[in-house]
Amino acid sequence: MIAHAQVWDASFDLGVRSYPWGAAMGLEGGYGVPIWGETSGLLYGYTRVGARVQSSGVVNNFEGRLSVFPISFWGLELRTGWGHRRLDDISTLDCARLACSGSVTRTALSSPLSFGAGPYFGRVKLEYIWIAASSIERPLLADESTSLTVRASGDELRRWEFLGGLKWSEDFRTLAYFESVEAQKTYASNHSYGVIAQKTWEVHTLSVGAGIYESTTSSPHGLVLVGYALKFAKGLGL
Repeated sequence: MIAHAQVWDASFDLGVRSYPWGAAMGLEGGYGVPIWGETSGLLYGYTRVGARVQSSGVVNNFEGRLSVFPISFWGLELRTGWGHRRLDDISTLDCARLACSGSVTRTALSSPLSFGAGPYFGRVKLEYIWIAASSIERPLLADESTSLTVRASGDELRRWEFLGGLKWSEDFRTLAYFESVEAQKTYASNHSYGVIAQKTWEVHTLSVGAGIYESTTSSPHGLVLVGYALKFAKGLGL
């Protein structure tokens, strides 16, 4: 028996990262359909189609999304989209050597697994990303989404994400995170790790964090993360 019919979701988010410097805002919406079980608990499955628009002023992206979760805490997510960048004035990029502007296409396939026990929670996600420039002016591309140098003609990126934390109350939690990304053709890689505190007020969530960023071209560097999310409609999923 399925407890609920189709469910809409919609949200707005804003994030700032101190190193490598970045800031962006996004709007996302989707439509979920239960395929089995009672959505009031954990034992149910669903599918979802959605779209996301994100902009930082100099980088603008649009992508479509398809998710299939055989069970609420594990599934597969497919994302495909297009973006346009104007990064020539970014002082930290060597735009004489790298393609810093123009259009880029991305397709990603990921598998997130969520788990928890009592106040403890966690998530592991493996993601493969295929990226290519629409016009190849230079052999290498500066990818702002992963802060890596990739092949402009096409590259494959592999990303691991892990987070685990403690829910102190219904509206406050802390977590530790680790993320690692590697480009398969240029062998460029980076990883970051740190801690984040999140406070929720009804449909608003504020996140503040600190961590370390390292890459094949950068020594360890401290970073600060600040994020805000507004959830207009929750939808399906954990």
